[in-house]
Amino acid sequence: ERTQKKRRSDNNYDQRTKSITLAPVPGHRFPLVVIQLCVLIYMRTGCGLRTVVKILEVFSEVLGENFGKSPCYNTVKNWIKKLGLSVYQDDQPCKGKKFAMVMDESIAINGQKLLLALAIPSEHQDRPVKHEDVTVLNMTVGANFKGEDIENKISEVTISAGSEPQYVISDNAHNLKGYLGLWICALCGHQSFYGCDSQKGV
Repeated sequence: ERTQKKRRSDNNYDQRTKSITLAPVPGHRFPLVVIQLCVLIYMRTGCGLRTVVKILEVFSEVLGENFGKSPCYNTVKNWIKKLGLSVYQDDQPCKGKKFAMVMDESIAINGQKLLLALAIPSEHQDRPVKHEDVTVLNMTVGANFKGEDIENKISEVTISAGSEPQYVISDNAHNLKGYLGLWICALCGHQSFYGCDSQKGV
């Protein structure tokens, strides 16, 4: 009986353990575990890039040569940017979800503007919108955006999002409201455009 218990204990231990590979990721100088640690520490602790590197240096000091060298803060910054691009490129991030689309146009920088489309929960959460509530749907750069461009972009983003927004929220920019028609959002009181049937006429 003791032997059986020991075997069960050994089996449970084997199931809990997980191998960590310290070999570099193909095309990179660092192993996957180092990349994951850097990204997660930065995203979850709110510390700066240089602090992330200092934390990795502590891991390296404790684990010795097996852990390898710590990356510089610019390398960590590049990993964060690539992660953001990967999330942005996800297909149909709002499929099956009820969401509101937020459209905004930036000021001109060197003759170029950014047209930004975001998704937020369409139903009020009884709290301010948080960072984790927001999904980037589209970023388009151009010299200017006319009303027809806005309408075409909303149609394009609706397809890529995987679901139609219940309504679209924006500010008083003439090109955003002039072509699409102005509606008032019943949920939050903001001026919204291209609303669903339940929003129109409110």
